Amino acid sequence: MSNWKATKIELNTRIKSVAGLPNRSLVRNAWQMSTDEFWNYQATAFKSLYEFARNRVPFYQKNLNDYPLLSSGDDNVLEILSQFPVLLKQTLRANNSDFLPSPLLPLTMFHTTSGTSGTPIRLSETIWEKGFYQAINEELFLRICGNRYPRTLYLTGFMTPSHNSEELCWRDLLFGNVALSIYSLNSRNRDGIIQLINNLKPQIIWGYASAVHQLAVLLGDRTLRSKDQCVAVVTSETLQPDWRADIENVICRKLFNYYSSQEGCHLAVECPFGQMHINPLMGVIEILDEYDRPVKKGELGRVVVTGLLRKSMPLIRYELGDAAESTGYVSDCSCGLKWPIIAQIEGRLENLVKTRDGRRIGMLGYSVLKDLPGVKESQIVQVGYEKFICNIVKFEADSVETEYLEKLIRDQLIKRLQTNVQIEFRYLSSIPRRGSRAKFSAVVVDFEDKDIPNHREAIV
Repeated sequence: MSNWKATKIELNTRIKSVAGLPNRSLVRNAWQMSTDEFWNYQATAFKSLYEFARNRVPFYQKNLNDYPLLSSGDDNVLEILSQFPVLLKQTLRANNSDFLPSPLLPLTMFHTTSGTSGTPIRLSETIWEKGFYQAINEELFLRICGNRYPRTLYLTGFMTPSHNSEELCWRDLLFGNVALSIYSLNSRNRDGIIQLINNLKPQIIWGYASAVHQLAVLLGDRTLRSKDQCVAVVTSETLQPDWRADIENVICRKLFNYYSSQEGCHLAVECPFGQMHINPLMGVIEILDEYDRPVKKGELGRVVVTGLLRKSMPLIRYELGDAAESTGYVSDCSCGLKWPIIAQIEGRLENLVKTRDGRRIGMLGYSVLKDLPGVKESQIVQVGYEKFICNIVKFEADSVETEYLEKLIRDQLIKRLQTNVQIEFRYLSSIPRRGSRAKFSAVVVDFEDKDIPNHREAIV
């Protein structure tokens, strides 16, 4: 069943690849754009999206005072955007359906965000938009490892073995790619994982930053045979400064950071010289201060993005909740790419749950808490290795039984941590925010692992 699931995922990827064929030429030529061509493309693409939004999308139609007609002389996309308000996540949540065009575009599909920043948001995307994004990724793969369809090891939290199962991974039966559960990255499975990867000889290892680092730490001094033919691409979490050396020393010749969002409004990818270049086709990235003004070069600011690819849900000046350092859109890079650069990204680093055997497990907020029936918001707080508090805000009108809900959460947590747990469930009117910026965190680790002074020694 799981092997078929892996194959189904890969078949969906190939369908998106076919849908993206008309965009391949544009995607390929984008890598040759000059800096002026980059900005001209972004301005032209935004004007088209903006006209569509004013004519077809209820949210913008209801707020025309905030979204006026553009003057004919407007050709600087950053100056154009500066006249519009910043769109907050809570505004998108409160008016979710108003961001869908009326009528819907043909072949529109829906999915929800992870909910790691609060109540999940329902997002839309057409098959053609998915295809465009796939074409962008395929061109990236071609450039970093020489193949549009590289042999890939996915570190995933979507497919998990049952408790105490011997099953480590799931192989795509048609194309040979492998999905390895991030919850199986423990010392008990170390030899099996090494054998698996040495047999697969992946060209790309793709996964959450914490999971790829966890794999590198698990392997320790057992450098992979395929290391020189393999690259790693890390996503979804902040790449910590000390993780890169661990990863490149053990599992790949080069690591590439990949910065995007489920809303599909932006993409920044790392070049071989370590610079994060903004892809011109996906969206505009602004780095703003608390007054919605561009921060100075070298300063940290809020990441605000405007999607250029998705007319199925246009988001203009959408604040992600991440922080990044501005370069002032410097575009000089030793790699030769003329796309502007952003500097250090301090994205939303989900707290990594600690296990007694020394593992650090990420994305539990996504895998355990997403799409819970009758739940508006939820949060996991770890107070001990096997002790957790689960904060839950339920929809008032929902009749989902508490016993069913708690069993669902408990079973998922046990399945992913591979150990029994104690959970205290607390039903609240709102989830407490933490930190200086009062941001929501789906996972909070609230204890010190004093019994494990050396992480690396503990798991290898």
